[in-house]
Amino acid sequence: MAENQPVQEVAKSIYAAGRKAGLAIGALGACGVIFLNLLGLEKVLLAVVLSFVALNGTTKESPARRLALAAVVAASACLVGYVVLTFVFWDDIIRLLQATTQAR
Repeated sequence: MAENQPVQEVAKSIYAAGRKAGLAIGALGACGVIFLNLLGLEKVLLAVVLSFVALNGTTKESPARRLALAAVVAASACLVGYVVLTFVFWDDIIRLLQATTQAR
């Protein structure tokens, strides 16, 4: 039994590294969907949460860490874009909302 213990520990660490890489890839994929389709703010929050979960416990040399940091940067850029576009087009948004409520 003692001989299998190191193998089990290595298997657990490989599994954990793969899980974190999967989360980071998922976060980066969500960022890609956000930029391509402009689906909404909730996808930005999903990407940020997945990224931070993937970052938890990774080493500096880990590929999962680099992917997760790329997803955080991309999601932050998208969030800033949403905020800027909302402020720039605020009057148009209000006008559109008023027009849709008056059309009923």
